[in-house]
Amino acid sequence: YNFKDFPDAKLKFESKDFGIDKMQLGHVVVQAGVKDRNLFVDQMRLENSGAILHLEKTKISVEKPYKFEGVVVGENVHVKKLLEHFGVPNVPVQTKFSAQVPCSGHLEPSIEVNCKGKIENAWIKVDPNPKKPLFELENGNATGEVKITNQNVSYSADVTAGKSTAKTTGVVDYQKGFKIQYESPLARFA
Repeated sequence: YNFKDFPDAKLKFESKDFGIDKMQLGHVVVQAGVKDRNLFVDQMRLENSGAILHLEKTKISVEKPYKFEGVVVGENVHVKKLLEHFGVPNVPVQTKFSAQVPCSGHLEPSIEVNCKGKIENAWIKVDPNPKKPLFELENGNATGEVKITNQNVSYSADVTAGKSTAKTTGVVDYQKGFKIQYESPLARFA
């Protein structure tokens, strides 16, 4: 469809059990409008057992490569559960946090989402072996960035908890699995 000829319009969509391919997204509500060949999202909310996510201040071009920018607000984000909804099971990272992060990217030729921001008061647990967690952090803060594509999710973050600092990077490949790296000069996680 040629969106160049698309008239100004308003749109509302709601689904209680929305899914795409292997992804079971959950309850989705979208209210948006098209004006001057841009899609403005007034409200986009996704709610499932892994998170409540909102898009705010979002603008999407209706011309290729369909660039977008906006703010993602996450409430009670449990990354492991959220990725299971997106069809990525068995990720050995558990988290619980809330955040407000600016993101931008494009939808063609393939999806790319880049977000950079800060998470405060996070709980993070890395547990490839649930009986012996590799790492656990409570009331931690992280500043970093995440990149989401059709193939993977990658991240880089500086983490603090009390007087301890660390750096972590990782990639969760949808087909091949995950690789997570963590380094700290001296950790005092108690």
